[in-house]
Amino acid sequence: NSKNASLNGCENGAANQNGSSFMASDTVINLAPSSKEKPDPNNLVFGSVFTDHMLCIEWSKDGGWEKPVIKPFQNLSVHPAISAFHYAVQVSGPDGISPSSV
Repeated sequence: NSKNASLNGCENGAANQNGSSFMASDTVINLAPSSKEKPDPNNLVFGSVFTDHMLCIEWSKDGGWEKPVIKPFQNLSVHPAISAFHYAVQVSGPDGISPSSV
């Protein structure tokens, strides 16, 4: 829910209960309602199989580290201005200008 969403898009499942650090003993675990079928380990392809869960640890300047939360795998929401989106490659053709001539 958007009321609990943080700036980095990883929803805080620990209800803003600050921890002094992200200690394993403080981890909040919210299991997925069902698990996906496990793939054949002999036929795994890198980057194509994902876990049922993800780990989120929120941090803020005012509150420091929150409690770690293991929760069902979900999409992340990111701000369009994050630095990862600012690395681009310009493609140019043999004429040095038009990409259509590549």
